[in-house]
Amino acid sequence: MRTYIAEEIVQIVPKELATLRKDFPGVAWAEKLAPMLDKLCEIATAAPNHDAARLADLERRVSQLIQSDRKLKGLAPALWMIASLKAVEIKSP
Repeated sequence: MRTYIAEEIVQIVPKELATLRKDFPGVAWAEKLAPMLDKLCEIATAAPNHDAARLADLERRVSQLIQSDRKLKGLAPALWMIASLKAVEIKSP
């Protein structure tokens, strides 16, 4: 699993969102994923002072989306980003 720092997430996610919206307009899974990525970027911006409950809810929602269609396993980096933010949360005093 690749790890990310919050600054990387804040740089990567908007680019991924732009690509997602350009390449997959109107596609159901992309329409579900876009707000999740928005939320991920918002949470990363607040790191390490993010809300752990919001992060856990986001992790659950992304996991459910991936589990709903195994072809979406390419979305695993979103889970890695969430796990990276959770790891920062654990290390914070």
